[in-house]
Amino acid sequence: KLLPNKSDNIVVYCMNTKCHAADAVGNKLSKLGYKHVSIYRDGLMDLITSDFSIEGSNPKDPMPPKTASN
Repeated sequence: KLLPNKSDNIVVYCMNTKCHAADAVGNKLSKLGYKHVSIYRDGLMDLITSDFSIEGSNPKDPMPPKTASN
């Protein structure tokens, strides 16, 4: 329900490089038919300190589900 468009770009990640749960999530999404799944292997801690733009005000907080007004 949260990801209805299987052609959207999806990036999954773990907390750090020692965690490999993102691999399992990425594989499951691919098996479910999502076409553009990437794994950010350096993890959330690297994202927080990088210059990449991150949705939401705090990357540690979960993103709210999309609604019709988003």
